[in-house]
Amino acid sequence: MRPDWWWQYLSAKNPAWEVALRFDAQQQLTGYLIYQRTATTFDVQEWQFVDSATYQELALFITKHGTSYQQFSYAAPTAAQLDRLTEPYALTAKTVPYMMARIVNLKDFLQRYPFTCDFAPITLQVSDDISPANQATWQLQRQQGQTQIATSTVAGELKLSIQSLTKASFGYRRLTDLLHYGEISGSQQVAQKLDQALVHEAPCLIDYF
Repeated sequence: MRPDWWWQYLSAKNPAWEVALRFDAQQQLTGYLIYQRTATTFDVQEWQFVDSATYQELALFITKHGTSYQQFSYAAPTAAQLDRLTEPYALTAKTVPYMMARIVNLKDFLQRYPFTCDFAPITLQVSDDISPANQATWQLQRQQGQTQIATSTVAGELKLSIQSLTKASFGYRRLTDLLHYGEISGSQQVAQKLDQALVHEAPCLIDYF
């Protein structure tokens, strides 16, 4: 979902882009493909879909161009996209760092965070070398769908950096995994409890800022 001005900007900046749209029986848009064609390459820019039928039809649209181009390119926002392809061994894949996420205001972020369930109070001792306002011991709880967070003077049950908390809250790593590999320290039970309340689907950072 983008505002109209952003779609207009994408069109103006990339005049060679083409778009394939997929509609369901009720004429509701269920997915799209943004791509660019050169003499030798079919280059997929974005591939979005809401269900398997849409994915399959857009994939079929791509494969119908198989005899027209020497190679196909897709800059996927996550490597998980490769698992959906029927012949992943025919691919050459590489990981290229593009964007990074950072929590700027920890208290505001946690108050807005879409926790998936309630949990009893826990304490997090967060270190942040850049923002002193984030570096504190925080007591965090969620009751009846409401999040409460405040600084605390008690010892933190989990000790972690703002970077590790970002990985966990954005779904890239589980706190229990970070604890297992020594990236954070503290209570296994608290890590498991907070893991249950976090969103584990990693976001796709497609647009730039």
